[in-house]
Amino acid sequence: YNAVIIAVGAHKPRLLNIKGENLPNVLVGLDFLKAINLHERMRGSKQDIDFVIRDVKKRMRIGDKVGVIGGGYTAIDVARTLIRIGVKEVYVIYRRNYYDMNIHKGEKEECEKEGIKFRFLLSPYMVEKKGKKIRVIFQKMREAYETEGKGKHKIFPIEGAYEVYEFDNLIKAIGEMPDLDFVHSDGEINDIIYDVAGFSNVYIVGDARMGYADDVGMV
Repeated sequence: YNAVIIAVGAHKPRLLNIKGENLPNVLVGLDFLKAINLHERMRGSKQDIDFVIRDVKKRMRIGDKVGVIGGGYTAIDVARTLIRIGVKEVYVIYRRNYYDMNIHKGEKEECEKEGIKFRFLLSPYMVEKKGKKIRVIFQKMREAYETEGKGKHKIFPIEGAYEVYEFDNLIKAIGEMPDLDFVHSDGEINDIIYDVAGFSNVYIVGDARMGYADDVGMV
């Protein structure tokens, strides 16, 4: 080929980078949604769908009280799906305030009608095992008047201020990033061109280059 274009998107879940993140009770939002939607019997009868729900809840060990970390569409999809498969208590916990969430207008209110609880200005600090459950410690945050990035308010940790929750599961829905592990490490990304072993005709484009962006952002 005269050139190679790498357009693999951004599908690798972001990490919280906190202690306890690798505990079995801590799940990834996209993995949970895929387990539901891509199940071989998902498009079957009501009995088949009931089987899918039981199967996924058993395999992923979904309990009755689940916390969802994030403030975007994936977090909302995970929370609403949890309600629909019979989870009794669902919390969406976001490190910023509600008006900085990346969701459609009115979606938070629709979630609240379904029984989903929201907690804001809380950032995950540590996850600890407690019997069959987990204990999640959140650092309280404060927001400044100034904005940053895409117009969201700057936030800062409040020193010594924490809030603690106990969940059966914690599901991470904090966004995705490119997974370029298959690209050899003997090159480096310069603008949109990735030089591999002296070649300059390998191009990384789209979300794989920029990280996740919507259609308008890509243009």
